[in-house]
Amino acid sequence: PARDTFTLSNLQSCRSRVGALGRSHGQCPIGRVPAPHRRAAAPVLQSYKPIRFVSCKGMGMPTAIASQAIVLSIAAAVWSVLHNGLGSLGFEYSFPRNTTRLACQEDITATDYMRTTVYFPSHGDRLEGWFYQPLPTPEVQPPVIIMGHGLGAQKDMSLHPYAEQFAQAGMAVLVIDYRGFGGSDGEVRHWVSWTRHTQDYQAALDYVLSGGLGEGRLDLERVALWGISYSGGHALVTAAKEANHGKVKAVVANEPYLLGTGNIAKAVADRPLHVVARLLLAGVVDKIRELSGRGPVYVKLVGDMDGLAVLGMNPQELAFSRGNRTGPPIRIGGWKNLVTARFLIDNLGYKPMSYVDKLKCPVLLVGGTKDYLCPIENIRKAAELIGDKALVLERPYGHIELHKRGTDPEELAPIIEWLRRQFGMQPEHVDTHPLEPPAETEGTVEVA
Repeated sequence: PARDTFTLSNLQSCRSRVGALGRSHGQCPIGRVPAPHRRAAAPVLQSYKPIRFVSCKGMGMPTAIASQAIVLSIAAAVWSVLHNGLGSLGFEYSFPRNTTRLACQEDITATDYMRTTVYFPSHGDRLEGWFYQPLPTPEVQPPVIIMGHGLGAQKDMSLHPYAEQFAQAGMAVLVIDYRGFGGSDGEVRHWVSWTRHTQDYQAALDYVLSGGLGEGRLDLERVALWGISYSGGHALVTAAKEANHGKVKAVVANEPYLLGTGNIAKAVADRPLHVVARLLLAGVVDKIRELSGRGPVYVKLVGDMDGLAVLGMNPQELAFSRGNRTGPPIRIGGWKNLVTARFLIDNLGYKPMSYVDKLKCPVLLVGGTKDYLCPIENIRKAAELIGDKALVLERPYGHIELHKRGTDPEELAPIIEWLRRQFGMQPEHVDTHPLEPPAETEGTVEVA
């Protein structure tokens, strides 16, 4: 019925019709139901209370029915696998690493900074990083910022403009690739795992604090962590784990991932159930293959709302993310728009919000008021939990737009000034409202 509740009278009507159909055909349409089961179900039917509807791709559907629909969709997918093979689901199983060296990997020597490539270990693999040093060499050892990218991304995807401006402001920077991404070693490629990523953040922190970037070159008492989107949560979690050791001086979390519950509910509500079911099946299959030592299953990282992709976007968002690019991007390691499907299962237990109350250092939280992937409401809640040490900077953008616009000098300037204050550095310029969001601007930028 076209109404917003599923009532007892509706249920009784449905039961009557099913009963009549069953009598006319000699059995229930879905199979003969034993009498004991009918008797057991009777009191449940009589005691049904109204069930609120939830939105699911524009049509009212009780949560229980939606869940059953997902189960049936998975069952249909399993049937398809049994009859047509794994290829029938559209999964991908191969992602070889491309070791071709690209121009963007060359070292840089500019008038005000230099960038070199460094390597350090993390859990048996070698990670690659870009180390930025301010020039000319300052008389006082500079502080250092450790940076990692977000979900399914790597250091050559728009992190250079951030690091470059930090270095030009007198701060050293280490930008890392996680295991399995970019220039870092590690198989399986594009294994998105919050456990592995936070381990890599910790490995980078240990590498810096052990003098790996050069004895006496940096002020190891002034180390900050910087993250964006998914890695915004990683930076907060890593700093929280180190809170009692005082190793982290400050954290900048741009549009950080904090809670997955609301995002999952929205994904189910806004996307077709058969897509959600196939994604969950892909995650389960990949997790089983991981535990059995077999190769990974891949799904797309970004796609349209009806596609088999972790992040479903509407046409406007997809067009904005691609910008003026006409073909696939050329990235270090042969980056592809793919991530391991096991992420969909592993990520269910990741809640950076549960760590933020343990933070003891100053935290700058940057969020977009139009961001539905990492909602501003979650950022405001995190700031409340952190307390007086937290500062929130709100911008009038969505998730992807905020990332790219964040490298504009006028957008990044207040963040640089905040970092310099935490590091005890003199401000570069006088600004009466350093953390006031600028006016919204027009135009688009290409997202890597």
